[in-house]
Amino acid sequence: MAELRDEEAFGEWEVHRPVDVTATVPGVLPLYVRRAHDEVLRSVVGQAGGGASRMVVLVGESSSGKTRACWEAVAELPTRWRLWHPLDPSPAQALANALAEGIAGHTAIWLNELQGTWASRLGRARSW
Repeated sequence: MAELRDEEAFGEWEVHRPVDVTATVPGVLPLYVRRAHDEVLRSVVGQAGGGASRMVVLVGESSSGKTRACWEAVAELPTRWRLWHPLDPSPAQALANALAEGIAGHTAIWLNELQGTWASRLGRARSW
């Protein structure tokens, strides 16, 4: 994941801009402070990097750092990995198409904002 750049985080990957934007440089992520959940997340990402299939879902309040935590974690995957965000024709349809066709190994799938995009596609929100 060496090709991930800070300026990309705000666009396609939906990492939210910091709340206090006056103290930041445009297009650059502010310093990230690791928290307890980051160690668990990095452990799971490390297992995936080692060849195990894993799925992680972070749940929390708006602007609590879920997307940024994932951004920081996937950046630690080996360089042969790719990060894919299913978007076209819709996130749910792009994912369904890819699952039917097969997804290449060493692919991290970025499923952001599950409560909106994915729940509406399912018809109602579900707890797993």
